[in-house]
Amino acid sequence: MPDILAPAEAARAALVDDREHTRTVPRHDDLHDARADALGGDTVYEQELDPHHDGPHDGRSRTLLAPPRPPQQRRSDDGVPGWGSDRLVRGLGDGRDEPGDHDGWDDDGWDDGPRRRRGRGPLALLLVLLLAGAAAGAGWWFGIGRYTDAPAVLGLSQSAAESRLETAGLDLRVGDPAYSETVPRGRVVSTDPGPGDRVLQEGTVTAVLSLGPERHDVPRLAGRSLDAAQQALLDARLGFGDAVERFSDTVPEGRVVRSNPAAGTALRRDAAVDVVVSKGPRPIEVRDWSGEDAEEAEAALEKAGFEVETTEENSDSVDAGTVVSQSPDSGTAVKGDTVELVVSKGPVLVEVPDVVRMGVAAARSRLEAAGFEVEVRESDLYIGVQYVVSTDPGAGGRAPRGSTVTINIV
Repeated sequence: MPDILAPAEAARAALVDDREHTRTVPRHDDLHDARADALGGDTVYEQELDPHHDGPHDGRSRTLLAPPRPPQQRRSDDGVPGWGSDRLVRGLGDGRDEPGDHDGWDDDGWDDGPRRRRGRGPLALLLVLLLAGAAAGAGWWFGIGRYTDAPAVLGLSQSAAESRLETAGLDLRVGDPAYSETVPRGRVVSTDPGPGDRVLQEGTVTAVLSLGPERHDVPRLAGRSLDAAQQALLDARLGFGDAVERFSDTVPEGRVVRSNPAAGTALRRDAAVDVVVSKGPRPIEVRDWSGEDAEEAEAALEKAGFEVETTEENSDSVDAGTVVSQSPDSGTAVKGDTVELVVSKGPVLVEVPDVVRMGVAAARSRLEAAGFEVEVRESDLYIGVQYVVSTDPGAGGRAPRGSTVTINIV
């Protein structure tokens, strides 16, 4: 270690007297910067001599170094740790390189590489700036520059929309049409991209044209079952509303009588349609007309909606023209049902047998056998002979069975 430090100590001793009359300033020229770099980054200082100092000097400044680094951070020229004595103190000089000295080392063995590296610094900076500008330009182009704003064409016809897009450098593609309650048929309902949205320059805008308001006709539902009516409304893109039951004399029970709104009415999609479903004919109370006038009974039953069938028969107890019986004679029936009436023709008419010139007893027996009641009456010429001279009704006439036949005797 003493051998290594000896040169440095000698240099310091030679400069002791000068330090009293000098001031030390850092040197910043290229040569001293290179020397500082060669010494591992030590600062190179310049000594300015006091002109009033009487000691010996030659009027030139001297180059000094900052305090050396610790031995473990420095190595000598031969690789042995130390102070690097051969580089601690530089001889006097003007710090300028000789012409033609461009091999990276100066005449004193100093590396001038940092100066050459500083020459490449501006070029590297320029290259970085160019690359950054190119990246920024590419980002702008791919992010914003290649896009334009889609013009507004809503509500325009296809030709007008195509013309406006063409002016903006864009193409028009017509998409699937759609219904609209507000945009007339054939006009643009919507676009993709929308108005003001970004689209590639010379790109394509898809436009949807209006079909006008969506309307669907109510299908004919009368006579269908309820399930079939619901399916028909679903197929027509309409909704099923309420089902109301009503009596119907013409539509079978369980079938649709009518719809509301009526068939053929144009409605919005999914609009509700109500239906009236038949409960069958309305029941009608049946009145019993037995014992009453047949003509009056028949008229009343027909007015109620019944069909009336009339038959006649003799009746010993019911007057002619009177209802003997009725079927059905109670309960309910529906319009169009049949009511049967039996109308009396009165008692059965029996021919009066001829009993003239017969005795009273024989005549009575014969008339009673025919079903008549017998009444005996003496004529104006009565002489007590007891023979029948006439009858009332007369012989051969017809009289109701059970009626009375009067015989006149003499």
